[in-house]
Formats: sequence, C-alpha cells, structure tokens
Amino acid sequence: MMVMAACAACSPDEAAAPRDVVADTDTESPDLSAEEVPLLRIEGGAELLVVSGQFRAPCAENSECDNGYCVLTLSGKVCSKNCASSCEHPEFVCDQAPGGDPVFICVPKHTTEVCDGVDNDGDFKVDEDLCEDGNPCTLDECNLGGPQGSCKHVELNGNSCFDGSVCTEDDTCINGVCKGGAKKKCVDGNSCTKDDVCDPASGCQFPPQAGPCDDGNPCTGIGSDEKQVAPDTCASGECKPGAPSHCDDHNPCTNNLCKPAGGCYFKAVPDQPNNGCPKDGDPSTVEWCVAGLCSYK
Repeated sequence: MMVMAACAACSPDEAAAPRDVVADTDTESPDLSAEEVPLLRIEGGAELLVVSGQFRAPCAENSECDNGYCVLTLSGKVCSKNCASSCEHPEFVCDQAPGGDPVFICVPKHTTEVCDGVDNDGDFKVDEDLCEDGNPCTLDECNLGGPQGSCKHVELNGNSCFDGSVCTEDDTCINGVCKGGAKKKCVDGNSCTKDDVCDPASGCQFPPQAGPCDDGNPCTGIGSDEKQVAPDTCASGECKPGAPSHCDDHNPCTNNLCKPAGGCYFKAVPDQPNNGCPKDGDPSTVEWCVAGLCSYK
C-alpha cells in the first residue's frame, strides 16, 4: 500500500514523495483493538506494519509478547511466535525454547556469541563456555570490565578436582592448580599378587608373584619337624595346593586322617591284635589295640 508520511526535516519534494510500507506477510491483517497499536519497523530498507505483541514487534520483556518470548536480534529485541517446524522467515529458525515444557518458537539465526554479557546468538544462553580453558581449578568468565571479548580466569582454592590420575584421592585445587591427594591403596588380599601397584589411567593393578602361600586347606602343604612336604605355591596369581599334609601321631592303634574343616585327626582302629605295639618283654602276652591304645593280653 502507499501512504504519505509527513517529515519536518525533509525538503518539500521529499515530504511529498510517497514511501513504501510493506505489510507483515507472516500474519494475516488483524482487526485492531484499541490496545493493538500498529508499529512501524525497518527491515531490509522497507517499513513493516506490525502489531504490538505479535511476531517481530519491538519488545523489552517477555510479558510484552503474545507468546511470552522476547528474543534478541541484530536490530534489537522483538517478539517471537510459536512454530512447528519453520518460521516462514529467512532470518528466523524454529527451535525449542528454554524451560520445562517442549515449546518451539522462532529465534533469530544470526551472529555468533561473543564475550559481552549479552545473548548474541539468540539461544537463550549468555557467553556460554567462551572462556573455558579446560582447567577445573579456574573460574572462567568473560572480562566485562576489560577489553572487548577478553576472558579472565580466577584461580580457585579448596575446590575438588581431578588431577588426571585415578591413583590419587581427594584431589584439591591449590592456587589454580589441581594437586593430587593421598595415594590410593591397592590391596586385594591375595598373597599371590603384588599390592600397591597403580596405573594412573586404569587404576589398581595386581600382577602375579611367585612364592609360598596358603590355599586355606590344612590337608595340603603342611609338613612337620620330622617330615617336610611340598608347600602350597603361587602360580599365575593363584594359590595351588601342595603335597598332602603330614599327619602322624605315632600311635599304631589309630589311623592318621585329615579333613579340610579341621586338619589332622586320628581315629582308633578296631580292637585287634597289633604287632605294631611295642613289646612288653613278656613272651606270654600278645599286643592288642584296644580303644585306640596298645594293650597286652
């Protein structure tokens, strides 16, 4: 449509010349109420007739917009609108709005974020990770009081951190540097492996070691003063049983036995003559085992 616009600073010819006013093609021409005041805004050299609170109308707060979202563009803040997949405007894209419910609105696709305390890229985040230095012991933020776009890194003290090694515990920030804490204890309770071996990347290691061990069974590997037997021995990180334990009470009237639950034990043989009993010097008697003891009849 063509409108005549008055201009105090224009020449008579300029004031009389018609100016192009382009209606906002993204919305149907509404029936304006007293509160819906038409606004003129410049876009691409042309003037757009928009309605307060509707898409691309100037705003300062979310409450001024019909859909509740006031977004930042290169030319200032404007009202957004809800969308499903596209915004039917080359300078806006449909994206999820911040908050709990999955609401999609039109946001400007423009400039990249810079350190200035402003949401430059219109993604509802301010200066996101622009100054991240990868050091857990510094507070990284934009230096809003310094040169434009600069960062500052405040050294932290006492904060928990990770020094890069899983072999230390309770790492702590000291003057902006992560210091490793106490050495991690690596103990597996296995006598056939080495303890306190730690790899910074993968943690505790328990390499096998050789030597005697105890397989927990008293019936293997236990000798006596009078007879030694092959002991339990470590092999490939495991305790392998040795030779049968030496169980002998030197009593010919008992059987020498062993059970894992208690070790050596001695069971009386049935009552019977037994040549193993020592002679009593009387040729008229016979050696017997009676109730597990030598007897003479």
